[in-house]
Amino acid sequence: MDDQERNNYYNSIKAKLFRELDQILTIGRDTMISVYSQKVADELIPEVHQEFETLIPHIPYIGGDDNPFTMNLVGSAQFLALYKVLQRKGIGKDESGIVSLRIFPKIIRAWYEALEDMPRSDNGTNTAREEVSFGEKVRRWALTSQKRLYPGDWVYEFLEGNGKDFDSGTDMLECGILKFYKEHDMADLVPYQCAWDIPMSEVGKRGLHRTKTLAEGGDKCDFRFKMGRETKVNSTVWRDEFNL
Repeated sequence: MDDQERNNYYNSIKAKLFRELDQILTIGRDTMISVYSQKVADELIPEVHQEFETLIPHIPYIGGDDNPFTMNLVGSAQFLALYKVLQRKGIGKDESGIVSLRIFPKIIRAWYEALEDMPRSDNGTNTAREEVSFGEKVRRWALTSQKRLYPGDWVYEFLEGNGKDFDSGTDMLECGILKFYKEHDMADLVPYQCAWDIPMSEVGKRGLHRTKTLAEGGDKCDFRFKMGRETKVNSTVWRDEFNL
């Protein structure tokens, strides 16, 4: 992969990435006002826009639309832009991470509500769910990830569930976000992003169980999903107050 391939891909979806960034900042605006001030909230949007513009050429290319984790990496870059701006305002890494944990559950809630409002097909199912599921794409990409074609990619094993202990799972051996954040001296913020999986599981009723992550010192991230069960995730940074 050369820089041209990366630039071609991210430039082709640049408008979409900024629309998503605006949604993040709009949802997070009230949080920023309540934690800091109206002035800080007003200043954030143009500054985060500029920072994200700077980051886009440095987001690793990991297979584009074929890779189910490309948008995870992009989302981490959008928040990295926010973290960098907050740091320039004298807000430390831990505090910046906590801000993201106050914002992200609201983003997940808004996303699921938007899915529920999408047009349905003639058979009554949600059109978004008629596409190849994220889980199926994860299963298919697992072997590709193990070839290590893209240095900035995740490397993982997909586990078929037995329907009793779990429906499906992954053992993450390398993390794309952790690699990316290390390049920007921000690796200590990754546990906050690991904690985002808690509201994602709870709102989506995905029943995630996870005992460890690479970012928090584990030898892997052990994801196990079973729809409908209680979410149980070990985290060094999550607190119940972040729940919606």
